[in-house]
Amino acid sequence: MKHFAIICTVATIAAVFLLQGSFLHQIIAWLTTCYIGGPALLFLSIALLLGLKNRAVQPWVWKELNALSIFIFLLGVSVVAGTAYGDWQQKRGMKYVVNVAIPALEKMKAENGRYPESLPDELVAAAPMGSHLPQYQARQDDSYQFYLPDRSALIGGFMLTEARKEWVRFD
Repeated sequence: MKHFAIICTVATIAAVFLLQGSFLHQIIAWLTTCYIGGPALLFLSIALLLGLKNRAVQPWVWKELNALSIFIFLLGVSVVAGTAYGDWQQKRGMKYVVNVAIPALEKMKAENGRYPESLPDELVAAAPMGSHLPQYQARQDDSYQFYLPDRSALIGGFMLTEARKEWVRFD
């Protein structure tokens, strides 16, 4: 039981940092709960009821119920904590664009007369490590836009254009 709890905890921590509450993370959590947790809970409930009927519940039933509760609890924790961590990383990338990248792009336009075709390597390298850096796109009308897809949905995200200079959510 102790090893199972340790393995579940390590898997939870890994899921928080690797999947970060993305749409895939949520699908994995729901499918795991439905296809593993559901049948296991049904089987253990029947074993518990049979044990109560005979006035002697087997000790393994309680151990398995505890293990199942730990598993489902930590699965939920991984989604909640992963979403919070992913949102924090996304906000770091958005703040970096507003505070560092846009002033650097404005300076480049003042020097060269137009915005660069792609984000310069020094700006990409200076981004906070692990943050979700938005995609940069130079436009034909000598303006730019940044696009950051929403991690927890299939469509939509955030966009920042030269004209508005603030992040706007779109679907």
